[in-house]
Amino acid sequence: MAKATFIKAARKDIYVRGKLVELVHEKGKNAGQKYTKRDRTQPEDERDEILIHKGESYWTWAFMNQPPHYSKERPRASQLTQSEFLSTYYSIQEEIEDWSPENPEDVEEFVDIIKGELEDLRDETQDRLDNMPEQLQESDSGQLLQERIDECDNLINELECIDITPDEEDEDWLENVVEEIQSIGFNL
Repeated sequence: MAKATFIKAARKDIYVRGKLVELVHEKGKNAGQKYTKRDRTQPEDERDEILIHKGESYWTWAFMNQPPHYSKERPRASQLTQSEFLSTYYSIQEEIEDWSPENPEDVEEFVDIIKGELEDLRDETQDRLDNMPEQLQESDSGQLLQERIDECDNLINELECIDITPDEEDEDWLENVVEEIQSIGFNL
């Protein structure tokens, strides 16, 4: 997982695309050789827009051997991983955290959507496990996939155990059911 760094004030404008510049290695075995690098502090062309203005605060993070990412907002966990499973898993968790229904009818639809996303994630992971050779299924990789499958099943079961039947007598019902859904245990 990448680590995000907060920058209080950009020293220069940072552009959306940036300009490709040619540089020369100064040290090491590649000394004297030319290479290209994208410089996000220079516009690629007149249409390139400024993403972060000089003086603005921002977040940056990068994955190994890839250019950095920039954002004015703190990156979410789903953005800080290159794992397809974890990105989807964290996205589902973020959907639940951000959810604020307008009325009781939204609850059942939302729970069905989340359960469907978890079932899809579980089924994709099960397919990966099933397609592994048998000896690999018993390895650490196979065990990791099985843990992920079990985690999805546990979350689906937790959602199914929540009573989402509207209660007209309880004026705090919607608030309470949202709190209960948002408190399900994401444990990876």
